[in-house]
Amino acid sequence: MKRLFIYLSLFAFHFSLYAQQHDIDSLRHLLKTAGQDSNRVSAMNYLTYLLENTGAYDKADSLAHEALQIAQKINYKKGIAIAYTNIASNFDDKGDYPNALDYYVKALNIKKDIGDKHGTANSLNGIGLIYEKKGEYTQAIEDYNEAYEICQEIGDQEGSANALDNIGNTYADQSLYSKALENNFKSLKIRELIKDTDAIGKSYESIGTCYNYLGDYPKALDYYRKSLAIKERAGDMPTVAELYTNIGQVYHAQGNNQKALDEYVEAIGINKKIGNALGTAVCYNNMGESYMPQHKNSHPFQATSKNRRLLYP
Repeated sequence: MKRLFIYLSLFAFHFSLYAQQHDIDSLRHLLKTAGQDSNRVSAMNYLTYLLENTGAYDKADSLAHEALQIAQKINYKKGIAIAYTNIASNFDDKGDYPNALDYYVKALNIKKDIGDKHGTANSLNGIGLIYEKKGEYTQAIEDYNEAYEICQEIGDQEGSANALDNIGNTYADQSLYSKALENNFKSLKIRELIKDTDAIGKSYESIGTCYNYLGDYPKALDYYRKSLAIKERAGDMPTVAELYTNIGQVYHAQGNNQKALDEYVEAIGINKKIGNALGTAVCYNNMGESYMPQHKNSHPFQATSKNRRLLYP
């Protein structure tokens, strides 16, 4: 049955990639006849977002700057702000945090100027994420809290849940797992209320990771398994592989090395099929740890999704 789920999930994953490529092709076709106006800028900005999601960073960066030039020429402020956001996100993906921060702040200033509160909250989440990655946790939480307050003000439940999740993960970065869980559960409650299934799966994973580091392995396994069920149905194979890796790490911590190896093997199979070399390497490292149970103080690598995507701006 597990194999059947994996095959179905891989099919869903490849179908999702096909659907995304279809959108990319449609936008490229549209741009062939589009004028030099706001509609063209909007199409270019969304195409940039899709290209970045597929890992085509150089193409995304080039298109984002082209969209920015047109938006500036016609004084389309919303388009300028979104282009800035896309450029910032691209710098973020490349690990260039100073430039990412610079462009997120540029986007934030424009969004505040035009009264785009949803966009303002999204920019604050982006800025917070950069500070979090730089280890400036107090500033990150301040930005996330401001984003949360704006989302609450405008009734944006999805945005509120995302901000709380970001706050929780920032506390987890500091090993403050009780505070992390407090925010992760608040986020989960909202996501359950609005029936955001994919995000519920993300919350389950975050909660599982906190319990893992707290040493509450039964709860960690429970939440990882809940997340895995959602992600397999959705065909989110990178996260499925990540969860198998994390479940293996929990079994290793419990001293059940055979079960740990079984989970790592599942993760490796998926990672190879989707071309995730880093994920495969992490699994092989962890398998080595499981083959050497006498090293009781060793700690396998945890698979994590550090680069949390923002809502489309």
